Amino acid sequence: MSKLNDLRSKGETVKLSNEMELLIKPMRLGLEAEIGELYDQKKVGQAMILLVKDAIKTAIPEATNEEIDDINKVDLKLITTKIFEVNGLSVDKKKKLSTT
Repeated sequence: MSKLNDLRSKGETVKLSNEMELLIKPMRLGLEAEIGELYDQKKVGQAMILLVKDAIKTAIPEATNEEIDDINKVDLKLITTKIFEVNGLSVDKKKKLSTT
């Protein structure tokens, strides 16, 4: 490992309704660029979907898109809230994704 290993994002866990814990890590640099492009194109919904799916697949690599799409709303909200917290993001009342 290089000297940068100490600077790696550690992430935070979120506990779901079935007691499973997911480690939510901050988005990687490449994903941040993709999210920024979608946001600039006013595709905030697509940006949020990409962000959530990527975070879940990072925590559970074998998770399928279908499984992710079927997550109940309570747990999805917990996951999304933690993702936004870990990445320093917020969503205002008009569903605008922004950095805090």
